[in-house]
Amino acid sequence: MRQYKRILCPVDFSPFSNAAVDEAASLALSMGSELCLLHAYQNPAYVLPMSGYVGPTADMITQMRRQLAEELETQAAPYRKQGIKVE
Repeated sequence: MRQYKRILCPVDFSPFSNAAVDEAASLALSMGSELCLLHAYQNPAYVLPMSGYVGPTADMITQMRRQLAEELETQAAPYRKQGIKVE
């Protein structure tokens, strides 16, 4: 079987994504690989007729990034307890 040094697993915090993370973590554990969790989000901006671009403030983006980082950390914690290196 091929050895992987790092396994990238995109997450969106849905039940399907959680199942994919479980599988990726199992593979990482069996191979001694690092598990890299990635969450990409769409900028919550809108283009309104006659108004133009309406987007989030810098404070809103900072808060959203902090919240997502906390969610990723919460998701990573159980795997770290199993001895998996999670980034």
